[in-house]
Amino acid sequence: MRHKTLLCHLVGILALAFSVRTSAENGRGVAKVSSSPPGAVVYIAGREYGPTPVFIELSPGEHEMMVSLDGYPPKKKRLSVMAGRVSYSQIKFKPGRSPGIRVHDTRKNGPDAGPGTVNVATDPPGLSVRMNQDLVPKETPVSFDIRAGAYEMTVEKSGQVLLKKTVFVRAGRTLELDFKIKHRRQIDEDDPWK
Repeated sequence: MRHKTLLCHLVGILALAFSVRTSAENGRGVAKVSSSPPGAVVYIAGREYGPTPVFIELSPGEHEMMVSLDGYPPKKKRLSVMAGRVSYSQIKFKPGRSPGIRVHDTRKNGPDAGPGTVNVATDPPGLSVRMNQDLVPKETPVSFDIRAGAYEMTVEKSGQVLLKKTVFVRAGRTLELDFKIKHRRQIDEDDPWK
């Protein structure tokens, strides 16, 4: 068993060395993102990476990442990457109130896990969505499951609320939402109970 652990560790070191060498030749850097507990999904600029621990090749500079793990509130963190270097980021999840939001794995046609589904598309894309102040762990366009009920949904960019709307999620149904976001705040007063 000890030899197997040592072999896995050596393979990881070789993979990291190869990744750093390759990224240095391309003028990029490598970020190693790990989490406690492991197995989280990392979202950077709309792309999904993981499960943690994961090595991600990125362009040099500052990157905003969101890390999501089932049963825990998602976490946002800034990641600084330098060309030809490895940046390390450790995310610690603390038990707390889970928002009950599960993002669909659309690449693998993952199973639905909640009683109601919400699809949110925005123009422009790449905006954050909150349901009753709980952050959806992926930016728009996004599809997720959530408990049935009434929610105050906000669409945000960098913490600024761009749209606020009351929505009603029904069990076993899909709520399709498509918004053209203007540069000023919008409040939608439509009755969600219809």
